[in-house]
Amino acid sequence: MSWGLILSVYSLLLTISGVAQRTSGKITQRDALSIIIAFGVGAALHVQVFYLFNPYATAYWQAFPVVMALTQQLARYLLPTTTKAASSGHDTIIAGYALTFVTSASFHFALVLPYLSLDKFIEFLPSVSPVSRETGTLEQIMILIMKWDIPIGSGAVLLTSLWFAKSFSQFVVLAIAIVGGTALVGPAAALSGILIWRETKLGRQS
Repeated sequence: MSWGLILSVYSLLLTISGVAQRTSGKITQRDALSIIIAFGVGAALHVQVFYLFNPYATAYWQAFPVVMALTQQLARYLLPTTTKAASSGHDTIIAGYALTFVTSASFHFALVLPYLSLDKFIEFLPSVSPVSRETGTLEQIMILIMKWDIPIGSGAVLLTSLWFAKSFSQFVVLAIAIVGGTALVGPAAALSGILIWRETKLGRQS
């Protein structure tokens, strides 16, 4: 299993379960903080995988949703139950998405700007040429897999965001945001921007 498979399955479950089509619902401050803590812990460990650059370490990607779920439940249990904790947490969630947008866009610029030339950009494109079993290294094989893995997984999540649309005009705007946002600020930042828009709508309706 891989990043592409896990996120594709997760996106499919979000779609068929109806979560992606949710139009209302209140989230408390306690819930919001537990989600942000869980994402922070999961993302921090996830980033370490990239710095390790160990092909076997990518197996952690499969446990990413589990780590987030367990951390969220633990944080929710440890956070105090107060009147403020029961208040609306939509603003907190939006602030978390905004921070994710800025961080993701910064990483995108740092990675993309040095490779603006066509020759260097081609190095990042997925290749249909297999790595030789005789001369290829494990590192080359993993890089080839990741060149397909990351676009497939990211694409699945971004396509799921189209289900947020409640009209044809919203569908068109989301499609433009996905394509344009991915090119300008990267897929993670593009998704964060879409989620800010969606959470703002949910906050007004709750």
